Amino acid sequence: MRMGTDCASYTATLKKGVRNVPVSKRIHGEAYNLRTAIRQIIGPALWPARRLIGAICLIYSGGIGDHLLMSTVAHELKRRGQRRVFIVTPYPELFLHNSDIDGATSFGTNLRRLMKLASERTLGPYDFTYLINFDPIADTRDPPPDPILAYLCRLAGVTGSVALRPYIHLSEPEKAYGAPYRGCIAIQSSGLGANALMLNKQWFPERFAQVARHLLGRRPVVQVGSSTDPPVPCTYDLRGNTSLRELAAVLAHCRMFIGLVGMPMHMARAVDCPSVIVYGGRERPDQTGYLCNENLYYSLPCSPCWRDLRCDFGRACLESITARDVIEAAERLVGRPRESLAVESYEIAPS
Repeated sequence: MRMGTDCASYTATLKKGVRNVPVSKRIHGEAYNLRTAIRQIIGPALWPARRLIGAICLIYSGGIGDHLLMSTVAHELKRRGQRRVFIVTPYPELFLHNSDIDGATSFGTNLRRLMKLASERTLGPYDFTYLINFDPIADTRDPPPDPILAYLCRLAGVTGSVALRPYIHLSEPEKAYGAPYRGCIAIQSSGLGANALMLNKQWFPERFAQVARHLLGRRPVVQVGSSTDPPVPCTYDLRGNTSLRELAAVLAHCRMFIGLVGMPMHMARAVDCPSVIVYGGRERPDQTGYLCNENLYYSLPCSPCWRDLRCDFGRACLESITARDVIEAAERLVGRPRESLAVESYEIAPS
C-alpha cells in the first residue's frame, strides 16, 4: 500500500481544513465534527487517505507470529462485508498478495493519527491484544476466554463461525524459491531469537538434534530459524538466511515442520504444512495452536501457567517430553497424505 511519502503534509492539510470550519460548527455541530471536516478537505490528491474513510484499521503490537494472525481477523471481517481493512505492522510483507487486506504499512505516529481520525474504526495495540491482566513483574496473565484467533476476531467485532487459521499468499516466483525443499523435514532448534524471550516455550536443542539425526536417515532435513539457534544435523542450513516470505515458501514445500510454539508454527499453518509442535505445559494447543498438528502437551497441576520466564517446578512439562515422543509424532505425520490441512472452526457468540 502506498500512503504517500509525506505524512506531515497530510497533517498540515488537515489542520488547515479544520481551521476553515466555523468555530461554532467545529464545537457544537455534530454534522461538522472532525471526521466530517476531514472528509470535506481530503480530495483526489489525497486519495490514499480518503480510502481510509469507512475502513477498519488494525494496529497491533506483538511478535511476528502475532502479526500474521491479523490475516485471520481481516479474512473474517471481509467475509462479513467489511469494505476495507488496513493494518499498521512492522512486517507489511506478511500481507502481500492478500485480497483481504487493502493495505499494510509500517508508517509511524502521523499515519496512526490520520487513521484514527478518518477511519470508521481503529483498534490500537491496547484494545487489540490477547494479553489479559498481564503483570510483567509477577510474570502472570490470564488466559484468553477463546482460542487466541477467535478472541482477536471477537475484539474486532466478529461474531459467528470463524476459521482458526492464518493466511499467507505466495507469488509464483516465491513458490519456485521453495521448490528445491519439496519433501524435506523443516526443523527449528530454538525460539530464543524471537522478539520476546519466553523460556517456558523452549525445549532442549540437544533433543532436537537427536530428532534431526534420526530423521536425516529417512528424508532431507532443512534447519530454519535464527542464525543464533543451535545447529542440528541437517541437509540444508537456512538459519538466518531467509526472509519471512522465503521461509513461508520453504515450508509450503516441506513434508512437515518440527518446532515450538511461535511464528514458524503459525507460518507453517498458513501454507498448509503439517507440524509437530512441542508445547510442554505453558499453554494448551486448543488455546494457541491448531488441532490438525501433532501437538505434544504435557499436563501437570500447574498447567497451563501462561508464564513466560518463571517456573517453580523445573519446567517439568518440557522435561517430560522426550526425543522419542517427537520422533513418533513425526512418523505418524509421515503416514498421512500431504494435502490441505483440516480447518477447525469456532463459534463466537454475540456479547
